[in-house]
Amino acid sequence: METRNRRWILWGLLVLGAVFLSGCGARLDSVLQINPDGSGERTITATVSADDQEQYLKGNAAQLDEMFTSSTPEQLEYLGMSDAAEGAKVYSFKMTFANLEEYTDKVTRLLAAGGNRNPVEIEMQIDDSVFRKGLTYVDNVNNVGLMNWAAQAVHDSDVLGEQKENVSVNDLSEEGRTHVRLGEKEYDPYYGAARIQEVDDLGATSVQVATTGAETGEFHRTITYELPREHYIVDEAGFDEFFSSVTPEDGTLTPAGSTGTTWVLDFTSDDPADIVSWTNAALMSEETQFAVESRPAEGEGQLARELRVVDYFDCAAVCHRNGVVSGTIELPEPWYQRGGSSPSTEPITYVKPVQATSVAARVTVAESNPSLTMTYAFEAADVAGLEDAAARALSLSDTSDVTLSDEDGRTVFTVEYEAENPQAYTSHLGERFGALRMDVQEVGSTLFQRRTMSEVSFTAPGYDLIGGPVDLTIEFAGLGEIDQQSSSLPPGATVDGNVVTLTASGVAVSTCSCWPSGRSGSASRWWRA
Repeated sequence: METRNRRWILWGLLVLGAVFLSGCGARLDSVLQINPDGSGERTITATVSADDQEQYLKGNAAQLDEMFTSSTPEQLEYLGMSDAAEGAKVYSFKMTFANLEEYTDKVTRLLAAGGNRNPVEIEMQIDDSVFRKGLTYVDNVNNVGLMNWAAQAVHDSDVLGEQKENVSVNDLSEEGRTHVRLGEKEYDPYYGAARIQEVDDLGATSVQVATTGAETGEFHRTITYELPREHYIVDEAGFDEFFSSVTPEDGTLTPAGSTGTTWVLDFTSDDPADIVSWTNAALMSEETQFAVESRPAEGEGQLARELRVVDYFDCAAVCHRNGVVSGTIELPEPWYQRGGSSPSTEPITYVKPVQATSVAARVTVAESNPSLTMTYAFEAADVAGLEDAAARALSLSDTSDVTLSDEDGRTVFTVEYEAENPQAYTSHLGERFGALRMDVQEVGSTLFQRRTMSEVSFTAPGYDLIGGPVDLTIEFAGLGEIDQQSSSLPPGATVDGNVVTLTASGVAVSTCSCWPSGRSGSASRWWRA
């Protein structure tokens, strides 16, 4: 029994001796000072107690001072050794940085110098606006990791003497606290990796960005902010100054009023760069993109124009963390959207079918050389780049002639077709367009009189390219005048001698013309198909 107790006492002494030999190592603390512009410095201190100096360094703390003077990595500046309470020695180091990118790079290299090559993750966001004030700082590093190069250097040197065999690299340091300051404000210190998220969020609960005029190039943008009253009253003067400062010289601002929550900002320009600049100011961003490309597009049986719009904006700086942002490109009919929505860095496609704004048709009914002439007028901007495709679509046959002319901002296509006789007219055009038919028949004659009957059916060719009514003229050439008493004409039709005029919707219109015996005139019978 006594022997067993002695064994336990001896084991306890051995454990106690190991703990004493391992010590606590240098305590590593740091202060991270961040400036409002994102630059700053991190000062790291290694505090070695008097006991550790005696145990590890045999009381010669200057050995470490000499080592750090010559071996500190270039990412750090060694500030030297100083005295602390109770005989402790403090070794100080400083890392400076101009921005987050440089800071991350130096931290990565410093960790690698100590054997840690894990990815470094550092987030630093400084908010100092009427919408948001405070600091977000998150990282995955600690002081021990940043100074592991020093612990390794000490362990690999001769300063530990005989103790080296009983001490590991991990025994030579311990994690202290890190203090973070933004300007004059200091946040609660922490151990290990950081997670500081202290932001007073006064952002808008929603921001809507609506843009008109993309089809004309005269862009008008409206930005609507929904700002809760409880956010606004925290800094009324600051919010008023913000909205006033982001209103362009020729823009307008509609304030929310004494109890409202909606601010509306409007501005107009024909330069996309202005839209980008003013939107960036209004959203406190540098990410806005706005570009419009107009181009012709051919679909099967259809001509069209496309607008490819890049419409992107970032609301992070002015929207509440739970805020909603939306964007719209508003276009008049017949424009329609083909997929995608704002905000997007990818082009959103809008399509407008190209149609003639006015159409006139003239049908000449004759026993020889009957003809059809179609005149289509398009807005020049709509049909630009589509002239060849439009000419192909409007052509009546391989033998028809198509000519173009410019008239007061319009592009006019004139299509002319002539056949040998009504049968050829019907054969060529009726086969392709169905309701384009013509027939002239002699139904009776005497020595002094001749009776004929003429039938005409008409549907405007290129119907898909017609956006309105058709002005239709039918002339009965060499067949006498129309006898209105014997005719049944469509509503709105007028007769002048041998010519009938009306405005048609493009559906088929048929006519029957005859010359009764004893007259040199004609009679016509019309009906809608």
